[in-house]
Amino acid sequence: MTKYDYLSKLKAYLHPLPAKERNAALRYYDKYFTDAGPENEYNVIKNLGSPKELAEKILKNKNTISGMLNQTRSNVKKAKGKMTKSQRRTALLMTILLFPVWGGVTLIIALAAAALFIAAAGILLLMAVAGIVLFCMSIPYISNNTSVGLFFMGTGMVMASAAVLLFVPVMNLVFYIFKLTVKSLILLFNKLIGRKAVKV
Repeated sequence: MTKYDYLSKLKAYLHPLPAKERNAALRYYDKYFTDAGPENEYNVIKNLGSPKELAEKILKNKNTISGMLNQTRSNVKKAKGKMTKSQRRTALLMTILLFPVWGGVTLIIALAAAALFIAAAGILLLMAVAGIVLFCMSIPYISNNTSVGLFFMGTGMVMASAAVLLFVPVMNLVFYIFKLTVKSLILLFNKLIGRKAVKV
C-alpha cells in the first residue's frame, strides 16, 4: 500500500468527522509521510496500523485529536529512524553511482554562485566608477552652465555613494545564497544516505 492509497482510505473512514477536522488530520498524516520519505512508507504504515484502525482511534478520540496526533508524531519518528543496513548501503551506492549527476549539479550551482558574486561586484564597481566620472565631468560645466554641472555632480555623487552603501548588503546576500545552497546540498546528501543532518 502506498501513501496515497493509505490516505485515501483514511479519508473515507474519517467521513463522520466534520470536514475541517478531517482535512486537518489528513494534512497532518500527509506531512508525516512526506517527512519520513518514500523509502520509509512501509515503516510508517506499520507503526500507524491500517487506515481503518487509525480512523477508529481518531473517531474514538475526536475530542482529543491533538493528543492522538502527538502520539502519532512519536510513532512516525520511530519509524523514520529504522532504515536498515541494506537500505543505507543501497542509498550510498546510488549516491556514488550518481556522482556524475549530482556532482555536475553541485559544480553548476557553485559556478552560478561565483558568477553571481562577480556580476554583483562588477555592477557595483561600475556604478562607483560611473559616479566618479560623472562627478569629474561636472566640474567644467559648473562655470559655463551651472544647472547642468550641478545635475551631473549630484548624479555622480548619488551613483558612487549608492554603490558604496549597497556593496556590503549585496555581498552578504550573495554569500547567504551560496551558504543556503551548500546547506541544501548537504541536507540532500544526508537524506540520501540516511544520516542525521550535520550543522554547517
